[in-house]
Amino acid sequence: MIKKGAVVLGVSVLVSGLLFWLNKKTKAAPPQPPPPGLANLYGKVTDASTNQPIAGVQVTLGGIGQAITNPAGNYAFLNITPGNYFATFSKAGYQEVTM
Repeated sequence: MIKKGAVVLGVSVLVSGLLFWLNKKTKAAPPQPPPPGLANLYGKVTDASTNQPIAGVQVTLGGIGQAITNPAGNYAFLNITPGNYFATFSKAGYQEVTM
């Protein structure tokens, strides 16, 4: 979905099996490390022009499922099988991005 005059999502993806710290305002505890043989994928979606986080972005990880970014722009996929995946980021008013 590409809208005329749409702003491109600036996507910053951090892939890690380590702890993920959410925005300091939420003060949420980090999730536990994944079980052996599995991985966690975490990321943050920001506006390419302002570098501000974007809430409500639908993140689809091919073959795994979907997540929606929180108010800090963060999303997570927990306990997934390590491998190569395509991620698609979409929200009304922005250009859809697939990586």
